[in-house]
Amino acid sequence: MAKKWLLFKQLAIKSWIMFRRYFFNSLGGIITLYVIFLVIFLGYKGIAGLGPTDQYLSIEGILVGYILWYLALAAYQDVAYTIQNEAKQGTLEQLYMSVHGFGWVIGFQQIINAFYSLLIAGILAFFLMLTTGKWLNIDLLSLLPLLTLELICFAGVGFALGGLMLIFKRIDSYMQIVQFVLIFFVAAPPSNWLLRLMPGTL
Repeated sequence: MAKKWLLFKQLAIKSWIMFRRYFFNSLGGIITLYVIFLVIFLGYKGIAGLGPTDQYLSIEGILVGYILWYLALAAYQDVAYTIQNEAKQGTLEQLYMSVHGFGWVIGFQQIINAFYSLLIAGILAFFLMLTTGKWLNIDLLSLLPLLTLELICFAGVGFALGGLMLIFKRIDSYMQIVQFVLIFFVAAPPSNWLLRLMPGTL
């Protein structure tokens, strides 16, 4: 257990160093996500023509859906691109030969990545609510288990895509397709029993 804790600690330190070093890039990502939502929000206000009550509920739904979409996107991309980068750098084999095992290393790395994704999602949600003027009542105790399940669910999608990357080397176009497929997974209503089996329909 002490060795596993040491592994987790070192991976966390590495991630923090990388985050600080490339903070400007992370900031650019947040700005990009904000601008995309702004386009969606302004377009919605322009064509919806709904009353105040319906508009409030709909904007609230867009807010929640957009944040969930970002978390799903981050969850699968973190896993897939981690595997791809390790393979490109020639260190993937070393992870398999590690005394901790490939599963522990990647698993811990994704836990750390999930923390940063949630941090960015929180910052993004604050600015989105500030822009729309619709403040969500967020209960962290109820929300965290659901978000954890969602992140685990889409991390599995990331492992599948990471495996395809190892086989076919380059599947960037398919990675882009998955981004749009995730919108359906997040927005799919769980009213139908078949849709309840879809990833992200919690």
